[in-house]
Amino acid sequence: MESGTLVRWNEDKGFGFIQPDTEPVIDVFIHISTLKHMARKPQVGDNIEFQREQQADGKLKARRAHITGVAIMATASKLNHQNHSSSQHDSQMSHHFNSHRSSHNSKEAFSVARGGRYTPPKSKLSGNIITVLLLITLGIYGYSKFNHTRNNDTDISEPVPAQIEWQSNANSHSNNAVIAPQPRFQCEAGKTHCSHMRTCEEATFYLKNCPTTQMDGDGDGIPCERQHCSW
Repeated sequence: MESGTLVRWNEDKGFGFIQPDTEPVIDVFIHISTLKHMARKPQVGDNIEFQREQQADGKLKARRAHITGVAIMATASKLNHQNHSSSQHDSQMSHHFNSHRSSHNSKEAFSVARGGRYTPPKSKLSGNIITVLLLITLGIYGYSKFNHTRNNDTDISEPVPAQIEWQSNANSHSNNAVIAPQPRFQCEAGKTHCSHMRTCEEATFYLKNCPTTQMDGDGDGIPCERQHCSW
């Protein structure tokens, strides 16, 4: 992982550019889908940790990125799931232990009532051994879960409540991605320049999805600014 600063961000189109700390003269493209798991939207000036990936056209793109100091929404739900599973297991072990102890006490009471005095049953020693083993098992399991939870708390940032509006936008973005219609364009060999494009929409499709295009000279993510996308 390397880090850099978000120097440009297009809120409407959902993409921007990172300036790496080690190579300030290079801009790395980043899309909003790479940061959809964050608790808030990216802002210019954010420090971002990422892995760079070189695309077929030679441009650099950020992947597996996160904003430094901002909570990851998936972390809190994952931790709650682990704690819930641990509580269920502890409850089952405790129920088994209490049932065994109740059965053992009932046998002792029956022996006293029948003979007039208490006679330790022959299975008392084995019952004590089972009880000790259960206690040892519970202790080992609880200690291992404590260490596991402490390690998770060390590795992750303190989760903070996510903004409701950002969650709504992220869910809407995800739903739109599922029901999005099939693209009206497809990559055709030889169509790499602005002169081959009919509309700004077609040029944008080719820039984002087709290799070896030469339509974005300044690297701002907007193709054919003089011919088609000159808004």
